[in-house]
Amino acid sequence: MTDLGAEVAALLEKTEQTRNDFLRAEIQTCAIALDMARFEYERGNIPFAGREVESAAKVIAVIERFLPQVRKERQVELRKKLVWLRAALESVRRDFQGKAA
Repeated sequence: MTDLGAEVAALLEKTEQTRNDFLRAEIQTCAIALDMARFEYERGNIPFAGREVESAAKVIAVIERFLPQVRKERQVELRKKLVWLRAALESVRRDFQGKAA
């Protein structure tokens, strides 16, 4: 019975680590999308930049959806990054508001 308990505990830890890795990858994806949006806006490629902004917004929604499932002690760092991403997204939207018209 203890072998089963240990196996379940190991699987739960693996699931937790996978979720954590997924969220970190999503954070990186969002940061890249925001960088690309800024770059493309500067180049005048407004439609592409707009798609990158919308992609970043979707990634933020995914992060918000899965973050509560992460252990509390791991949430602290991820939440800080999420706050930064939201601010960066709003900054991009403000900086280029009106350029998409």
